[in-house]
Amino acid sequence: MSQNIPDSLKMILLEESGLQCAYCGHRNGLKLTHHHLDPKREGGAASYENLITLCRTCHTKAEKSIITAKELRRMKRLMVHRYLTIPAVNALKIAATTGEDYVVIFPFLVKHLDEGGYLEQVSVPVHPIHDVFDGAPNAVTYRITKKGLSLYEQWLKRSDDKS
Repeated sequence: MSQNIPDSLKMILLEESGLQCAYCGHRNGLKLTHHHLDPKREGGAASYENLITLCRTCHTKAEKSIITAKELRRMKRLMVHRYLTIPAVNALKIAATTGEDYVVIFPFLVKHLDEGGYLEQVSVPVHPIHDVFDGAPNAVTYRITKKGLSLYEQWLKRSDDKS
């Protein structure tokens, strides 16, 4: 496995890829590594947004540009959508595009976003969207963080939405 990547992040990346190479589907966990989409030598961070799980063969091909950066980014986009779940993807999209940076949702649907620092629970005394959740006392208001906005911009915003 890759060096200088926290074990907790390695587990998220392995879970995201279904314990297999995100590119070819190879399943031997001992031969999986994590590839920086933006290379470390160019300042690429060891972060969820910048890493993808690859087998050693695909990692070598990526390093030699046999597998292009565009192909790897396409695979990462699919991985992000699959890992985050539909309610979580929609929560980030709503928070990122409403102009208010808020979303009201049930915590169990976005727990991984809260734990990952993409959304943060906030107290909003009066918010018009709360009316939608009358009778649903467990709904919570979250605000999208800078990290969440970056995730949205990089992986969830459709290319035709980009300026």
